[in-house]
Amino acid sequence: MAHPITKRGQTLLDLLESERKYVIHLMALRDLHLPLASGQRDFGSIIPRGSRATFSTISDISFTSLSADGQPPMTEADVKAIFNNIAELATFSEQFVSDLECALGDFTTNSEWEDYVGKLFLTAIPLMEPLYKAYARKQSSSLERFNNLSRTPAFNVYLARTQVLTLNFSDAWDLPSLLLKPAERLTQYPMLLHAIISETPDSHPDKANLMEAHARMEQVKREIYEERRRREVVRDVLTSAAVISTPQKGVDTVKAKKSTLSVGVAASVSRMRMKSFRSAALKTEEVVEANMEAVAIKAMGEQLKSYESFVEQLARDSMKWADSMKALMCALDQWARAFGRVVWMGSDDEPSEAFDAFLQVIRDQLPPICDETKDGLRERLLPLLTSLVDTMVAPMRLMEAMHTLEPLHYGLLYLNVAKSRPPPQVIETSKSYVALRTQLFAELPTYLSLIDKGMAVCIRMFNQIQRRFYNNVRKRCTELRDTLAVDEAELVLDTRMAWRGRFVKVEAQIQGLRIWQAALDHRGDDDGFQRGLLHSLRAPSPPRTLNSTPAPPPLTPSRSSTIYIGVDNNVTLNDSNPSLINVPSPTEPTFRPGPAIQTRRESGVRLPSLYECRVVHSCEPPEGVEYRDLPFFTLRVDDVYGILQEMGHPSMHRDLPLYIDDGEDCLLLARDQAGDVGWVLASFLTPSD
Repeated sequence: MAHPITKRGQTLLDLLESERKYVIHLMALRDLHLPLASGQRDFGSIIPRGSRATFSTISDISFTSLSADGQPPMTEADVKAIFNNIAELATFSEQFVSDLECALGDFTTNSEWEDYVGKLFLTAIPLMEPLYKAYARKQSSSLERFNNLSRTPAFNVYLARTQVLTLNFSDAWDLPSLLLKPAERLTQYPMLLHAIISETPDSHPDKANLMEAHARMEQVKREIYEERRRREVVRDVLTSAAVISTPQKGVDTVKAKKSTLSVGVAASVSRMRMKSFRSAALKTEEVVEANMEAVAIKAMGEQLKSYESFVEQLARDSMKWADSMKALMCALDQWARAFGRVVWMGSDDEPSEAFDAFLQVIRDQLPPICDETKDGLRERLLPLLTSLVDTMVAPMRLMEAMHTLEPLHYGLLYLNVAKSRPPPQVIETSKSYVALRTQLFAELPTYLSLIDKGMAVCIRMFNQIQRRFYNNVRKRCTELRDTLAVDEAELVLDTRMAWRGRFVKVEAQIQGLRIWQAALDHRGDDDGFQRGLLHSLRAPSPPRTLNSTPAPPPLTPSRSSTIYIGVDNNVTLNDSNPSLINVPSPTEPTFRPGPAIQTRRESGVRLPSLYECRVVHSCEPPEGVEYRDLPFFTLRVDDVYGILQEMGHPSMHRDLPLYIDDGEDCLLLARDQAGDVGWVLASFLTPSD
């Protein structure tokens, strides 16, 4: 015999039937609207168990015309934004309604059956909460996107077809109505549980679970509502065309949307009242500082401002660096041409292929690398930096709005409501402030972490562009070096020799000026001529006579017809004992013939010598033989020469008019007793005693 359904049993049945109907709505979205919106023709069954025959005609309908023009009714991005996580919600609800049927059991025929709906909800809420929060978070934007879709022919056909199909088994005849079902269902759960609790006796074993489930569902609903409210406030601030301003800037009121954020307080709130709120806020400064959320938001706001300054500075400095590299290459070109004119020893119409190749690299190959680098910065780095700055606009505006509403909020907290009731607009403003503060406190840390990663990406990109620039410059220079195939050390030596050969006399004349001598007197002997115009000649302490020079070590035998003077290249001003290597008498050197030339006497002051040597082997070079515009001395035994500079082994000088072998020797720049400057070989000399 069937037992009559009690009032409590009816509430349980209402829960079950409403859940089944809700599942049909979700399945309609998942298995009908979503695949058809994507242009698919096959869709899953949207009919729950036991009801398939009622809707058997659905599978007979053709949907060929939905995408007749080759384009689906919605793009993939539109489908994802509009339907959100509806597929996950439908899957969860299918399982939940099945579990709910088991939890209720056959209580209509068995009065002793004990249902466990409360226990089921406690198990399902942890799974349900994130799904509904994720859906509610984007519900407003999904509806807005649907309303903004272009009404293409395929989209119009989609709306008509889905409306006909949906009306067969649902009272929600359009897509927006179906998209609102999850939010509606979430608000129904607490009411249904409350109705069941009211009809459940205290002795029922599941009543405690029902009461706890009701409290948790209320909490979930409240949190979702508060989050949605905060997001609405954020959206209103960001989309508002009004300029957010404080009363201190002379703006009393700012128009706000109806039932949304009141940024300035409505016109009913006078300027004097706002000033009193501001004063109250100032009096409660310690309360504001004690508010951890407000303090944290302030600190994060300062950090965000520093990020903004850094990004803008990086953009300016990166372009400035690119311009400086281009200017550097232009300066290098100018310097190379000027230096070439200074050291070039050939005639003006005699070109140098190596030097021309060097100029071509500087003029034709390096500037395009600079232009390419700047274009890369402009096309790759600057757009990324601009996008980072653009993302900072929204948080900065939200914080500005929060700080604008802050005095009004704290003014309301300390307002004596016994004397006057606050206007509704002020209460709404206070709620908006709390919503903004909560949302900023929740999301700013994540945003700052992401913006920090974005800046790191920009810095790495700038580093990559710089590295590519320097690699390209090095590649061009390496190709030039490999093409010329010259000895770098020899090339440097030739350049130095050309410089000395052209300007050694100029330096001697400059050093003979009285103003130069006065400068030397102030600097002292330690400076000497070390900082001369060309730094080509090293000067010791005041000139020494033959008798005052200490005797150096004896010379050692050489391996060939010439010798090498063993003096360290780093001889200082006070080195008075340069060591020479003694050798036996050399053979007469063979000179290449040269044009006749008169030995020239240096004018001006006598350059102090590094040390003095005495001729031990005579040598008479051909008449007119010279090197770098200086003659070779005719050497006679016991003649004394002051050594001005050691020029290295003769083989290092390719254009030296002297045939030499591989033996040890050294070309010396010397001065005789008459003051003439010329060349001698170390193999014919020995240090003076």
